[in-house]
Amino acid sequence: MQTRNSIEDVWGPRSPYFGEASWPAREDERTAEEPDRWVQSCCVLRFLAKYAVRDEQEPWELRQALFPKRRSGSFGLLRDLHALQVLASDAHVSTKIVRDVARELRDDALHELCLHLYGQNQRQQAWVDTIIKESAAQSVVVPS
Repeated sequence: MQTRNSIEDVWGPRSPYFGEASWPAREDERTAEEPDRWVQSCCVLRFLAKYAVRDEQEPWELRQALFPKRRSGSFGLLRDLHALQVLASDAHVSTKIVRDVARELRDDALHELCLHLYGQNQRQQAWVDTIIKESAAQSVVVPS
């Protein structure tokens, strides 16, 4: 089974449109200059006209550092959970930074979005913490 590279091909293939006409024109492409790439997040799309995305290697490098290869067994699961916790912490800090920038720019809509994302991130961190607490001792003590 072949899967798509979701890093390179964020959107994936375009699904068919069964309306009366062709696909409606995209309204999220009005930018001062063409960004390097688009990100897949509906809640962020409305801010791309103001704050376009530039190509950065850091997200890819972070993914490579946290998930260098496929891990197996219960200890591999624990290591992946640890990597998810690090990733959630990085997202937490990034959201705080963007929230502070939005406040300084007096962009109330972006600030409100950051507050929403901040709450989602707290739930993600709580979920990872719970799974780690449930599986840590067993992963270390019981052999795979």
